[in-house]
Amino acid sequence: MVATMNERAAAGEEITSEYLGEVVSLIGRSPKFLEVLAKAKTYAQSDEVIMINGEIGSGKSEMAKAIHFLSRRRKFPFVYFDCGLLSDTMAEDELFGHRKGAFTGAFDGRMGLLESANRGTFFIDEIGNLPIHLQVKLLRVIQDMAVRRLGENREIKID
Repeated sequence: MVATMNERAAAGEEITSEYLGEVVSLIGRSPKFLEVLAKAKTYAQSDEVIMINGEIGSGKSEMAKAIHFLSRRRKFPFVYFDCGLLSDTMAEDELFGHRKGAFTGAFDGRMGLLESANRGTFFIDEIGNLPIHLQVKLLRVIQDMAVRRLGENREIKID
């Protein structure tokens, strides 16, 4: 007999994804934890943007992975981006990509992380560390479901 996710969590067992061999480490027994897991399963069936709040180290990225691997997007990329790791210009290039010749040293065009996550899940961590002008640009991507590489005039539709 296969135990359900809630039964496994109640027993204090590590919850793992059965998809793509990925492991998602979520451990807990409390009623609140089981409630969050149930919500994650519900959210995984949605195409809406999901915001996960929590203290540093509380498992936001693991919860995002769990939602991803429970969703129809599980066969597509899960892309993680930490807003505190790069300078403003590097963050913009990482997120949006660029066309060949867009700036000095852009010898080749490059797809950004948002575009590479197309049809999958893009998890952005510590968004408050992202400069406000990039937060506005990111909001536009979320609203329009399209990204524009640096130096390009056309938008690329993404899901």
